[in-house]
Amino acid sequence: MNTTNDQLDTGVDVARIPAMLHIGVADADRAMRFFGPLFDWEAERLEYRGHIRHYVYNTVNVTPCITDEPDAAPMQLGFTVDDVPATVRLVTDLGGVVVDDESTPGGGGFVEVRDPQGIALGLWRASGVDHPHAAITKRAPADLTYFVIRVPDADRSAGFFGELLGWRFEHDAGTDYFHVDDHEQPVAMGILGAAPVPEVRCYFRVADVEGARARVHELGGSAGETFEMGPLAAADCTDDQGDAFGIAELHAHER
Repeated sequence: MNTTNDQLDTGVDVARIPAMLHIGVADADRAMRFFGPLFDWEAERLEYRGHIRHYVYNTVNVTPCITDEPDAAPMQLGFTVDDVPATVRLVTDLGGVVVDDESTPGGGGFVEVRDPQGIALGLWRASGVDHPHAAITKRAPADLTYFVIRVPDADRSAGFFGELLGWRFEHDAGTDYFHVDDHEQPVAMGILGAAPVPEVRCYFRVADVEGARARVHELGGSAGETFEMGPLAAADCTDDQGDAFGIAELHAHER
């Protein structure tokens, strides 16, 4: 993972970009049949606690995990931390809540939390050990390139993530958008306010956004019109189960 750690004043060491993205769907096998051919994703299928997970292993920036765990968030951002209990204490001090706690006294384990406005986050301590999986036949051309956290109150969210993850922002006064000021990272990030429902919208980089839009339709999903989003030409889509995601092509002069 191309992540960079920052030591915060709180003493909690966290990764600045997500290491994993959990994609919650109704049927994980069906979702893999959609996203696999769309993005050339290769994944390991696991049965876990009564549901199915597909862990994608041929991306570079972030590892997607497609899960049909009941009540799973549509998109959950996962971050590695050095000390899980200490990070959880910081989350709750900042107004967040714990949803599922599998942490251990030694500082490891997995914890699922929500930020004060309901954004789903996963926290765990990286083991440094790669889990075995089938050999990668090719690198996936589609990797997470940008995500935006949409919330009712952008200022509040910027305060939470700034304290928790050390994000610093580019923000024009009078706007509801905070862009994370970290151009060294392979994934761009932002926070957008005035959203009626808290959500994370993820955009996966493709070589040809129009070709990808056509492929989404062929696979039974839907794709909106292409729009400009900074250096990207993007489109909002849904898969064949109605799950929202985005695709984005980097303009030629930005490559």
